[in-house]
Amino acid sequence: MATKTRIQLRRDTAANWTANDPTLAQGELGFETDTGYWKFGDGSTAWTSLGYPTPKFASASISGTLSVDTINEFTGANGVTIDTLNIKDGNITMLDGGTIGQSAGPLITFDDTNNYLGITGCDVGIGTDSPSSLLQLMKAGASVSLSLVRNNSGTTNQLGSISFGNTTDDNLVSIISTEDGANDSANLTFWTEATGAGKLERMRIDSAGNVFIGDSANTFMTQGLTINQGAADNEILALKSSDVTHGMTDIAEADTYGFMRKASAGDGSLAIISLCEGSSGMSLRGYVTTETTTDTSSSGASVMILGGLKSGTGIGTLGATGNVFAVANYTDTRFIIKGNGDGHITNTTWTALDHEDDIALTEAAKQMMTPDKVGLSKEMWNRLVEARVFNKAGDMINFQRMMALNLGTDGQIVNMVRGLAEFLNIPDADEKLKLWAKQYQQAA
Repeated sequence: MATKTRIQLRRDTAANWTANDPTLAQGELGFETDTGYWKFGDGSTAWTSLGYPTPKFASASISGTLSVDTINEFTGANGVTIDTLNIKDGNITMLDGGTIGQSAGPLITFDDTNNYLGITGCDVGIGTDSPSSLLQLMKAGASVSLSLVRNNSGTTNQLGSISFGNTTDDNLVSIISTEDGANDSANLTFWTEATGAGKLERMRIDSAGNVFIGDSANTFMTQGLTINQGAADNEILALKSSDVTHGMTDIAEADTYGFMRKASAGDGSLAIISLCEGSSGMSLRGYVTTETTTDTSSSGASVMILGGLKSGTGIGTLGATGNVFAVANYTDTRFIIKGNGDGHITNTTWTALDHEDDIALTEAAKQMMTPDKVGLSKEMWNRLVEARVFNKAGDMINFQRMMALNLGTDGQIVNMVRGLAEFLNIPDADEKLKLWAKQYQQAA
């Protein structure tokens, strides 16, 4: 009759094995009933110092699906060493919470509950095995591209975004692309968040190439830049240079040499302010390839300054007494051009910029206005024509220039009389000269 023999292995829970820490005999097997792991003794090493056996395969070929809960290490205790793993027509399925790698990193975590793949403890390189940043893309011999593609299309869908943040707020700044009214066009928007406020769109580049700051559309613009400063009344555009230190810091920073802002907080109007360390505050220049020489109400010029009055939803001309153009000494207006072309000034003193003898030119003009033109030299005649006081036919064509010429004559006479009075040492010469000038003006 055959004898039946039952062989039982030494067994206990992993915690009890660790607590008792026995030394197994050589070849003796100890089994952890709660983990399914086992160890073989060598006759001298305590339980806690023994390693779990490591199955080793030169190669493994799987046709189907390999399901893995946790592989703590590909080599070493409690793991599997596979030199070559070839999966044919199948998948490797990691259970929820499964990991590949080392807890200290690199570590890949599969989270099916929250639907993410986590890579921690290392930099990631695609196309490189030595990344110099958290994520580095490299393609040998070619430029690198990164595409964000939505798996459907429409007219207003968000296509993709890149966000920047910290541990307090992981979405402080964003760059977002959205379909721009059609499935074959898109815009790009930039969003930032100020302290204590929500994230807002700050700049937009639309599908036509328009750039908007503080706004998103402008029906009067085909391509260009639109800036909307909201209710702010200070600078909307500033130009700076490290070469400039003007010191007028009550109105601008010291290195600002020009800026634009609203002239009136409630009414609008554009103020263009130029700041200079020297004596030339602003230069308004217009350069042309063809000059305009006509003197009519429709003539153009190298520099044009236009004024107008609202008419319905458009612009019309100002009235005859409307102020078209004015020149001021800071806040004191000194010169005004009216809608009918009249000029108004705070005094009647005009000084010519040339070195012409105004007395001689005035005398020549008087002779021009007499029938016989006796005594008028050709030189004086040419100078009057060049000054555009008379035309070549002898007609006066610019009364205002004639008046300026008379004023220049008066100025030269006054200067000559003053010099003569000083030479003759006449008492109270200036007072007498002022009285004479007053009487002269009244008589004129």
